[in-house]
Amino acid sequence: MTDATGPQPAASVEALKHLKAIETEWEERLARARDEAAKRLQRARDEAEAAVATARSEVDKGREALLTSARATAQQEADRIVADGRAGAEKIAKSAKATTTAVRAKVLDAVLGEFRDTPGK
Repeated sequence: MTDATGPQPAASVEALKHLKAIETEWEERLARARDEAAKRLQRARDEAEAAVATARSEVDKGREALLTSARATAQQEADRIVADGRAGAEKIAKSAKATTTAVRAKVLDAVLGEFRDTPGK
């Protein structure tokens, strides 16, 4: 019979040491890969936040420009409406003045007409 326990423990220890070295190497590789993935993810988040901030700023500028344009258009329309109203009011005022003058003349003619037609006075 041969003794199988003599040389095998040394080979087993070497195999375990080799396995442990491989395991340590892969754990280090995994740790580096995780770190790199975390860095890439953080970089992507930072870039996305910067892009959102830039887009938000551009949208705010566009909205402000649109509001400014709308305000100017609304002001022009309001000025036009006020001018039309003033012109209409002036026209009515002139018409009312002419009507008042004509009515006054008719009333004076009606009231004073009999005195004007009287020859002795």
